[in-house]
Amino acid sequence: MSAQHSDFLQPSVFDKEYYSSDAYNDYLQAFRTQARMVVIDPLLQAIQPTEPLTFLDVGCGMGGNILELHDAGYEACGIEISPYCLEYSPAKEWMKPGGVLNIPYDDNAFDVLICRDVFPYLSAEEVPMGVRELVRVAKRYVAFSTIDHDSPNVSQEFNPDPYRNASVTAFTPDDYIALFAACGADLFRRDFFVQPRDSSYLFTVSSKK
Repeated sequence: MSAQHSDFLQPSVFDKEYYSSDAYNDYLQAFRTQARMVVIDPLLQAIQPTEPLTFLDVGCGMGGNILELHDAGYEACGIEISPYCLEYSPAKEWMKPGGVLNIPYDDNAFDVLICRDVFPYLSAEEVPMGVRELVRVAKRYVAFSTIDHDSPNVSQEFNPDPYRNASVTAFTPDDYIALFAACGADLFRRDFFVQPRDSSYLFTVSSKK
């Protein structure tokens, strides 16, 4: 298995055409606005930070979350497997190659990890590995979201994406909560990201296991 990505995919598939079509047809124009409205504003409201925090966005795409966090005064960086995003992102100076299965940072390296819409591209066998990596690198929080097993976003007709793995339907919200708990991260809050068709989870890292 590559240290950078799932066996299921090659990073090169996430190119400009991918980020301009199907479910991502407006992503290149709207990624920063989406980051602020869907992820960063709700996340900061949920955490209510009273001190400086460091953030890592795992699967950061074009870096919208990174840019919004910098604007809010936080230290933030990201990892991404897409060569296109790594070359053309306006946040590329704070990005490095890497994937959720082998995050290229030490244990407890960041206060907060963000991982949104990455797990649908993993195999069912890789999902627990990805959860362990997120908890390993997080010092305090993991903000996580993925497609629910019963969401209309699972449907290729409703939400077309040729690279999404069908195994996304294998895991329920309770399954994800149990996987994180087994690694030492407890559920703090549900459904705080602004994405009504899918679940989001904010976990607090307690005792690493």
